[in-house]
Amino acid sequence: MAHSPRVYAVVHRVLAFALGLFYRIERAGPPLPDGPLLLVGNHPNALIDPGLMIAVSARPLTFLAKEPIFRMPGLGALVRALGALPVVRAQDDPARMRENTEALGAASRGLAEGRAIALFPEGRSHS
Repeated sequence: MAHSPRVYAVVHRVLAFALGLFYRIERAGPPLPDGPLLLVGNHPNALIDPGLMIAVSARPLTFLAKEPIFRMPGLGALVRALGALPVVRAQDDPARMRENTEALGAASRGLAEGRAIALFPEGRSHS
């Protein structure tokens, strides 16, 4: 689950700049608190949602992400460098869902270490 701090910082800056070109991003409320944190969001847009979360968060986020992303050229390497955890969804391969024990265990350990874990429980983006 360890992320590359240098890669994360670069991705954070690039996303904040790029998304700021297309969206008016307004932060409301206090910054995310220190310590263990579980962020749970809706998922209307596949890559924009986690990108916005990274862009507005001052602290690194560890995402649970659908496992097929980890096999995509380029994007797979990026999500691994960001420390994302692969989740096998029933629609991907029901026979492999036991693999989620490892990802959920890593997320649990991350919370115990005071990290911020982010997930989209819908398991897919939608209109």
